[in-house]
Amino acid sequence: MAIISAIARGTTVLTLILLVLAIVKQSLFVAGAVLLVLFKFVVIIAFVILLASIIAAIFRDRSRQKRQAQDI
Repeated sequence: MAIISAIARGTTVLTLILLVLAIVKQSLFVAGAVLLVLFKFVVIIAFVILLASIIAAIFRDRSRQKRQAQDI
């Protein structure tokens, strides 16, 4: 009977260790997914800022050209 009790305690400890490892693995997966989403969000925001600066430069150049044409 003592052998069965010892095996049961060992199995319980092993089960707890495996459960903790599974939770850590899942947590790392979730953290990786969150970091990937944040990275994609940063890339999209950078692209939007770049596009807006290009559009602003185009409008600034057009208004400068109109101003120069009116001065002549």
